[in-house]
Amino acid sequence: MIAKACPGKSVHLFDTFSGMPAETRGIDFHKKGDFADTSLDSVKTFLNDCSSVIFHPGFFPDTAAAIKDKKFCLVYIDVDIYQSVKDCLEFFYHRMVPGGVMLFDDYEWKDCPGVKKAIVEFLTNKPETSVITTRYQCVLIKT
Repeated sequence: MIAKACPGKSVHLFDTFSGMPAETRGIDFHKKGDFADTSLDSVKTFLNDCSSVIFHPGFFPDTAAAIKDKKFCLVYIDVDIYQSVKDCLEFFYHRMVPGGVMLFDDYEWKDCPGVKKAIVEFLTNKPETSVITTRYQCVLIKT
């Protein structure tokens, strides 16, 4: 949907395409390998009419080297577990343009408590606050 709504913008899609990475014990409910039923080929086929999508298969942030010098206006994060949210925040926060939006899925979802924990911890010494937008989602607007 984002690629179709923003045809002039590059859309960078990150996914392991092999399931979830290792979980943080005591925080995450999802386990390593959950959601391993999606292949890179099936997603490419589904998005074959979206020429602006750039695929980065593998474990983030290892797969982010190609975009380390870029700035971002919108980052949508749906990674479900504590360490992955933390990794996304650490990578993207300083690369956001002023007014840029980071949208997080599963913010208050009972099966993803690590999402909120990572965001709350990260924002402890930052000027931004998370804003709940709809059930289980929040945004951070970069100042």
